Amino acid sequence: MIRGWFKTLGSRIVLLVVTTALVTAVLSSLFLNWQISSRFDSFIGRQSAEFGSEMKRNRPMAEPFIYKISDELRQSFISDINQVILLALLITLPPAILVALIISDRYLIQSRRIKRGLEDVRVGKLDKLQFSSNITEIDDLVRAFNGAVEALNRVEKLRDDLIGDISHEIATPLTKLKVQVSAIRDGLYQPTEQKIATLLEEVDYLDFLVNRLRHYSEIRSIGEVNKQEITLQSFVKKISKSYPGLDTMIEIDKDFRLMADKNYLREILENLLSNADKYADPKRVKISANQDSIRFQDFGPGISKKDLPYIFERLYRVEKSRNRQTGGMGLGLAIVQTLVEAHGWRISVESDGSGTTFIINSY
Repeated sequence: MIRGWFKTLGSRIVLLVVTTALVTAVLSSLFLNWQISSRFDSFIGRQSAEFGSEMKRNRPMAEPFIYKISDELRQSFISDINQVILLALLITLPPAILVALIISDRYLIQSRRIKRGLEDVRVGKLDKLQFSSNITEIDDLVRAFNGAVEALNRVEKLRDDLIGDISHEIATPLTKLKVQVSAIRDGLYQPTEQKIATLLEEVDYLDFLVNRLRHYSEIRSIGEVNKQEITLQSFVKKISKSYPGLDTMIEIDKDFRLMADKNYLREILENLLSNADKYADPKRVKISANQDSIRFQDFGPGISKKDLPYIFERLYRVEKSRNRQTGGMGLGLAIVQTLVEAHGWRISVESDGSGTTFIINSY
């Protein structure tokens, strides 16, 4: 341990602790000396006045002797006090510095561990810190570090999934295009209207993938939204007509209005309705609103607790299928959250075995 202290003597923390202890001791000594000297002078003054007055009445010539004795007593007393203070410093200061070094060393050891953890993160080694210090501040820092590492690991996994998903999504239509174009080139197929329509379908899907990713990138940099007054009931009814297979119950007062960007609000509702149309069973949703919030409730199987914290993360998919109709790209709810926050609102989610409710709070 002593060896460790010497290694850390160059640390600013240790130097600060030792310097603080020394300065505190010196200032305390000076203050005690001044206080004791001042109070002793006051005491002697009062005693001299009292006894001097008495001696004047009985022995007038004794007054100079009293003051002479008081002055000598003062010097002797102050000297004794200074010796006591010095002795107290010699006895208490080394243990105080030792305790300060022990405490600071505990902090420094843990901080060096955290530093090594950060260096590991910098080179891509995302391991959690596995220690407990019994120091509240350090433990809080370790928990925050581990939370950040967990988030980075999740992002790393999402990035790997993204590479796999996008390569799979793009490879499938590209392979079909390549096979069919090669067959036409080799004379195996005739370029009929049906074949050309099939090729265009694959091209359209590739275009959709690219535009979806580009759109998400664009909305991440949204500045101010163009808010205007919208009558919500009629607005929701108009959008819900695009989903005839979805039983939409709208519980919104016909005169209820809110300030929002028309296009962005439409995209928010489109994404939520589209998800319900894909996953809800039965295909039924209820949309309600008041001055504080908009609630969008479906009656599907709900979202599992392990998935619930991550559903707004980009490229995260509760449905892991890569089927075009049901798998999606995992961008819909990330777009919803981005657009909601661009309005200055907040979105949260509640889910159980009887459905999922998205709540948009407008405050």
